[in-house]
Amino acid sequence: MPTFTYTARNPSGELKSASIDAPSRDDVVNQLRRQRLTIIKVDEEKVRAKKSGGGISMRDIVIFTRQFSTMINAGLPLVQALDILAKQSENKALAAVVRSLMRCANIRKRSRICIRTWSRPAKQAVFSIPSSIAWRSSWKRTTPSFAK
Repeated sequence: MPTFTYTARNPSGELKSASIDAPSRDDVVNQLRRQRLTIIKVDEEKVRAKKSGGGISMRDIVIFTRQFSTMINAGLPLVQALDILAKQSENKALAAVVRSLMRCANIRKRSRICIRTWSRPAKQAVFSIPSSIAWRSSWKRTTPSFAK
């Protein structure tokens, strides 16, 4: 779930700044209005991977790809499969990329718009997923049944 930072005034006029976890910006606005706060600013915090050791390793990509492929081949909807994998991922950077991809798929945004917001390691991780799934499906078609 994304984290939003906000600045608002309470009924006595004092400024209050804090962070809140919510599914969307609209939910944050509704929660603040229920608290009778006058909203000044609401921004989504960007999730950034740590510079040292916070990248997405090839092992994480391989595990994610296998699990994702299994879920899709089992008939699980795309958004549900991404949601499960984001929650299960031990790598925070990969989980953030998967959540971002899930949000884009959920609201049917153009993929180019979503991908522009990602860092280089995230783009490399996501673009390696479709190619590996395509390779596995082509391997299944060309391999005799006794070799599987």
